[in-house]
Amino acid sequence: MELSDAFGVEFRQLKQTSPEEWLWQAVVWVAVADAVSSPVTPTKQREQEEAYRWIAGAGRNFRFVCALAGMDPDFLPSALRAGRINSEDLKNLTKVGRR
Repeated sequence: MELSDAFGVEFRQLKQTSPEEWLWQAVVWVAVADAVSSPVTPTKQREQEEAYRWIAGAGRNFRFVCALAGMDPDFLPSALRAGRINSEDLKNLTKVGRR
């Protein structure tokens, strides 16, 4: 699976017009990583569930953070709910983003 298929955009193509926007993009990606993680402790299980609900629910706070990040607030929730994002995709995404 291509990363662009999983996330709708290559990591390198995320626009980083300001340090603040980059920071909010990181917040979203950390939440995605938490949402698709394989928790090993009860605390990690709660974090995984909270992250999944935050993204999949696409509520006001999630949409606000996406606006700050310059990201489409509709794509990730639908991709996550459809199972198009998994931890293996995130490992590949991290490798693509490294220089």
